[in-house]
Formats: sequence, C-alpha cells, structure tokens
Amino acid sequence: MSSQPDTTTVINLPTRRPDASGHKPKHDTGMNALEALQYEWGTAYEIEGDGESWRAHRLDGLGGWVEANAPDDLRNQIFADYALKPVRVRTTEAEGNV
Repeated sequence: MSSQPDTTTVINLPTRRPDASGHKPKHDTGMNALEALQYEWGTAYEIEGDGESWRAHRLDGLGGWVEANAPDDLRNQIFADYALKPVRVRTTEAEGNV
C-alpha cells in the first residue's frame, strides 16, 4: 500500500443559479456551444460536439458516453449525471487541488 495521501478531489463546478431577484445571470462570453460546455464541465467530462450530435463521458471512468442532439440537452444530461454522483478525479501533488 502506498504511503502517499489520497488526492481524490470532488470538483465544484459552476452553476447558473438565479440571483436574489430570481433571474438567471446572462452569460454572453462569445463562446460557441462546445466551448461553453467544455468551459463549464470540461474538468469532469470529455465533451464532443459537431453541431448535429453531442456526447460526453465522465473523466473518472464511471459509466459510458451520454449522447444528445443538442448542446442544451447534453448539458442537462451532464448536470443530471453529476447530481446523481459527483465526478471524482485524481490529482497529483504538482497539480494541486482542482
């Protein structure tokens, strides 16, 4: 057994929660749909999309690919998957905690 400390980390991902008025914040970053999904979820999921088909899989190796016909549908599937079981990834000491 290794004497190294456990470096498993649960990644806290950004969410688009309503502000005090109940409105969701507007995000106009100039990113395309794939870049936006990768920005929001790329530390926990490998994400691919070509405008017609979209898919993602967890970087912790659990489960298989989830697929969708639209980026919003894929985002909802990723969100639901993550809500059921948050993605845990291994980090090295050099990388630090994500």
